[in-house]
Amino acid sequence: MHRLSIALWLVLLITCAIAGCTKQTDKSTGRLARGPDVQTLIEPYDYAAGALEATGGFKKWTKTKRLSLDSVVTFYQPDGSFYLTQQHLEVFPSRTCFGIRISLQEHPGMLLWQFSEGQLTILKGREQDAFRQMQVSYRDYAEAILSLITAPISFLDASVSFKRQTEPMKVGGLWYDRFERKHIMNTDGATNGLQEGIESMKSRWDRIFYYQNKINSFIDLLWFCDIDRQEYLAVRGYDYSEVEEKGILLPTKIEIFTTDARCIFDKRLLTIDITLPRVQQ
Repeated sequence: MHRLSIALWLVLLITCAIAGCTKQTDKSTGRLARGPDVQTLIEPYDYAAGALEATGGFKKWTKTKRLSLDSVVTFYQPDGSFYLTQQHLEVFPSRTCFGIRISLQEHPGMLLWQFSEGQLTILKGREQDAFRQMQVSYRDYAEAILSLITAPISFLDASVSFKRQTEPMKVGGLWYDRFERKHIMNTDGATNGLQEGIESMKSRWDRIFYYQNKINSFIDLLWFCDIDRQEYLAVRGYDYSEVEEKGILLPTKIEIFTTDARCIFDKRLLTIDITLPRVQQ
């Protein structure tokens, strides 16, 4: 009887353990279904893991729902002069809200525009009130900033694919691995990924290239190409710093250039100096 009692207790314990493990696995599966599957998306791509880790890591990025950034923008004019203005940037890198809002106080009043789901929307002011100091369109300006800041987390969006070039490239004295970003459509016309059916990464550009710095793994250079119109735009980030203590790293300086068809920089259009909250030591 004593041996039988022990055997029954062992069977009961094993049954409970199996049930507990099954329940835990179900919960884990449910969580992964509601967000990017890190094991599936990162494991085949060392560069994706490197870009995320260099800027804070996957967990910090997924916890970042909104970035509120103040900036001073310098617009360079064809005659050699420049124009300064203050702007406020709100960047949304999360899977439920992906986009950017840019606001500034300029004559004749406040101007607020948004770029999300591949679309530009003027929320305040009128598009024709654009100050002439900008030598780049509202849409291209917003897309360039959004794409650069969110570059690390973009590698986890299943609505796009990245094709790695075979040989590293040298740009501005630095060596890079280059990846071409391509938009993926399902057979029914919908997209998958961080936006769950919304074309979050849709762009007007024919080709977009991401450049990953060989030294620090930052995606600090993007190149936008419109081959038919012979338009080329490069956006570059510098001086990466924590947006908050132990938070993700962002570029605190961004520059936008025109280039030729070989990605050789031509004319600097603007510089954005971003003010991040002071990190407490």
